[in-house]
Amino acid sequence: MAGRHGRLVAGHARHPRRLATGQRPHDARAPAACSRHRPGSARSWGPSPQRVTEPDGARHHQSHGGRMTGPIGDPRSVARPRVSDPSARPLVRRPTFSTLRAELDRRAVAQAAVVLPGDPRPASALDAPLEGALHVTWDGPGYALSTVDYGHTTVLARCPSEPVAARRLLQYLDRPLPPRVRLQPHEVDDAEGRAAPALFELRHRAAHGPLRVELPAGVLLDRVGALDGTMLFPYGTSLEARALPPMNPQAGYHPLRTVVPLAVHVQVAAPWSGQPGGGLRCTLAQEGVGVRDLVVRGLLERVSPVR
Repeated sequence: MAGRHGRLVAGHARHPRRLATGQRPHDARAPAACSRHRPGSARSWGPSPQRVTEPDGARHHQSHGGRMTGPIGDPRSVARPRVSDPSARPLVRRPTFSTLRAELDRRAVAQAAVVLPGDPRPASALDAPLEGALHVTWDGPGYALSTVDYGHTTVLARCPSEPVAARRLLQYLDRPLPPRVRLQPHEVDDAEGRAAPALFELRHRAAHGPLRVELPAGVLLDRVGALDGTMLFPYGTSLEARALPPMNPQAGYHPLRTVVPLAVHVQVAAPWSGQPGGGLRCTLAQEGVGVRDLVVRGLLERVSPVR
């Protein structure tokens, strides 16, 4: 598991892997013009982890030994920095695809984190959209807002027209994110120690085929790419074990912790793009829900492990 594949963790490689926790997204209201999928429910397990928050602008740094301890890029280039007053970033009255890129630039959203109709094809893999990037595409009588993670597309909303789709995308990104939670080294150690046996067993079971499980609260996870997406790995899983292809330098590293039990489909990452795979991939089980939705609702929390 994680230790065997050269985990990218902020601590020392002690345990095979960590489990993720489940959570249940409560309904968030979608714009009237767009239809939106809503999440289900999950059981809670264990006491709620203690939280010490820090300003949203806090940064992490890469470490040594092939282990990831911070963002590959600036997380602010992938997801807009948190603002306490939504009116501080007013939407244009009637956004269209021709004005949308300027609106995204004004919000410091990386170009590789959003794909719009008419965008040029990437010149190379390093220019490709991030894993979990948001895509706006023509879909029948209207447009779909989706996130694409490891080639898997999840529709987040459907909109009847170009202006509605453009406005829906900005509203989706403009939701304030709760501040990151600072984790002391002993908190990381404790979380890894509790999850290691279950993760080891789960990876063994998943080697025979995908499983649906409920991860308990307090499990450390992470993802590489955009914050948007539907797939997570045990905290610190190496890039090789994730079977990630060469990445756009705008990719960010997002450590997370489950706040409530989280239903996921787990499977062992297959070899891909010259990478061996073998990591435990956890895909959100609820339809039409992305990682950003769970963070906004407080069901997943962004964490900043203290080194």
